[in-house]
Amino acid sequence: MLIWAELVDNRLYMAFYGNEKGPEVTWEHETISVTETYTEYRTNPDLDEEEENVLVKGMDGKEVDSVIKIKYEDGKEKVRDLGRSSYNPLIHLIEVKE
Repeated sequence: MLIWAELVDNRLYMAFYGNEKGPEVTWEHETISVTETYTEYRTNPDLDEEEENVLVKGMDGKEVDSVIKIKYEDGKEKVRDLGRSSYNPLIHLIEVKE
């Protein structure tokens, strides 16, 4: 079995490769709540007056309920509850002259 993973623009993509055909898997996510992020500024005297340097591109936090649906070749289906996940907000971090 080969497991492939890649992070692209704050999203994780994964794939599994093997000799046998696997079942069809569908992920479903429901956002329960959103916590907005905020911006924090830090001074950097080496910057020009109007220049900004984005150190971290922030993201809102979320609470998400997730399930996966598994459909086998013989038509049987299973639903697995993955539970609730909580993701804290990631702040925007920006450098400015002052």
